[in-house]
Amino acid sequence: MEEFKLTNEQEQKYKNWRKSLPKAYFGAVGGGYTFHFTPTGIGTIVKVTRDDGFELELTEWENW
Repeated sequence: MEEFKLTNEQEQKYKNWRKSLPKAYFGAVGGGYTFHFTPTGIGTIVKVTRDDGFELELTEWENW
C-alpha cells in the first residue's frame, strides 16, 4: 500500500489556509476537510477541500 504524506511546506500552507477561512461547524466530531492525493507518472497531485466548497491546491509543481 502506498503512503501519502505532506511536506513541511505543504503542511504549513494548509495550516495558514485553514486559519484564514471563515469559521464553520462540521458536527460534534469535527472533520469537514478532505485530502485528495492523485499519483501520476511524474508526481503526486495534492489538493484539500472543505465541505462548504473552499479548496486549496498543494501540489508542488516545481518539484516535478
